Amino acid sequence: MRRKIIQVEYSSDALWNGSDPLMLGYDPRASQGKFEDALYKAISDEFPGADITISNTIEDFHMVNERTDTTDAGIVSELIKEVWRREDWLVKRDTASER
Repeated sequence: MRRKIIQVEYSSDALWNGSDPLMLGYDPRASQGKFEDALYKAISDEFPGADITISNTIEDFHMVNERTDTTDAGIVSELIKEVWRREDWLVKRDTASER
């Protein structure tokens, strides 16, 4: 069986749903890192041994073995939504250190 190659690219606009994370009181870099870690774990749990790349870019897409129209790509889509909806990746900004 061929090893799965999974590529996820997401934009900051999509991650923050068009909102400004600083205005919402979140640390954008820490939150982004936590989102990527959580997404990587979710995908690797579903597809053990897969080669997974997650990148913050200007595009929003995901592919499995260079295809977007497969059952596996649909599963990745659902995992992305699930991780995003959990909101456990959001990291509050430390305003005390900004004073």
